[in-house]
Amino acid sequence: MKIALIEASHWHATLYIDALASMDVRIVGVSDQNPVVAARVAARFGCKASVDYKDMLTEARPDFVFAFGRHRDMPAIAAHLIKQKIPFAMEKPMGRSASEIEALCAAVEIENAFIAVPFVFRHSPIQAMLDELKSAGEFGDLTNAYFRFIAGPPSRYPKADSAWLLDPEESGGGCTINLAVHFLDFSLRLLEANSVSRVYAVPSHRKYGIAVEDFSTVVLSTNDGVVCTVETGYAYPQDKAHLRHFECCLTTTKGYMEIRDGEYAWASHDGSRVEKKIDTDTDNFYPIFIRKTLDDLVAGNRPSASVGEMFKVMKLIDAAFRSGRERQVVVL
Repeated sequence: MKIALIEASHWHATLYIDALASMDVRIVGVSDQNPVVAARVAARFGCKASVDYKDMLTEARPDFVFAFGRHRDMPAIAAHLIKQKIPFAMEKPMGRSASEIEALCAAVEIENAFIAVPFVFRHSPIQAMLDELKSAGEFGDLTNAYFRFIAGPPSRYPKADSAWLLDPEESGGGCTINLAVHFLDFSLRLLEANSVSRVYAVPSHRKYGIAVEDFSTVVLSTNDGVVCTVETGYAYPQDKAHLRHFECCLTTTKGYMEIRDGEYAWASHDGSRVEKKIDTDTDNFYPIFIRKTLDDLVAGNRPSASVGEMFKVMKLIDAAFRSGRERQVVVL
């Protein structure tokens, strides 16, 4: 399969590049606005580099594209790929607001396009444990969910050729739009038929005083009282790979799930308790997503996460930002 990469300086791109280098695929083109980055990545695969993704696509004619880019530019890149009928995966959030993504949803329906979104926690051991409990009838109904994901400081983004992430005009926001999207998607799937009716959020710029929020708390609630809380931030003091904090606690009618940095426990109301090690390093979930996406394309399956699901998450992000500005609950 011929693969192309668009905007390869994105800080997530390295995860894809390393994974693709070990797969039976051929990288036929690399583009980035920064010619140095484009040339460096292209040299690794022995293909041509370009600063213009449209020119690269015309010349390389890939079977599939992994697209990145500044959040401001993502909708235009996606629209061009749809118009050219090229299947692709695009890093979240695909835009700066729900309105920028809504038009893509309509285009996907018209063109029946294949577009995958890397909500990588769907491919994590956490999801596998949930599926196991549910299939055994041991999970019950969700009553409360809590997620906390603390990544390294914002200084790591300029070091990774992605300083634009700290500019709200380019990115749309900080840790909420960058990190919380994963756990808002997770919350929506946990809620299943229950609709989120209210959103309350508190963003903070206190730690670093930068233009985008460096810490964020988003609370979702349903009419029947289920509450999901998502806390994200750039508060971890070191920017070395794998140094971050992850925590997930799920309360259900049949038990309590607790996951903290690789330690998993499920305590059931029947008195039993299961403890085990579990992989919570998000970097390890990307190769799984990449392989499954390419397999789904070849098999004619729909992607594991769609633009429509990204749109649903982005509507919650919009509500969270509005709640933060207005300092009040947003009713959906």
